[in-house]
Amino acid sequence: MIINAGAGAMTFDVDGGSANTYPAINVGAKIAYQLGSRVSLLLSPQGDIAFTDEAEVGTTNSWVWPFTAGFRVGL
Repeated sequence: MIINAGAGAMTFDVDGGSANTYPAINVGAKIAYQLGSRVSLLLSPQGDIAFTDEAEVGTTNSWVWPFTAGFRVGL
């Protein structure tokens, strides 16, 4: 398992509105499950959180939780 974390900025650009950039953090992990000697199943949950202005976006924090999965094959 690999854990990751970071900080940066996230820009919201809504059609017909103005673009706003806010401070943001992300945290996540990469998890590998060995299926065989050369094949692993990979899972990667991730959380991205922006600290937004409620007057501009309607909330003080906006977040997404993307989750990806895949296979790793050693040649």
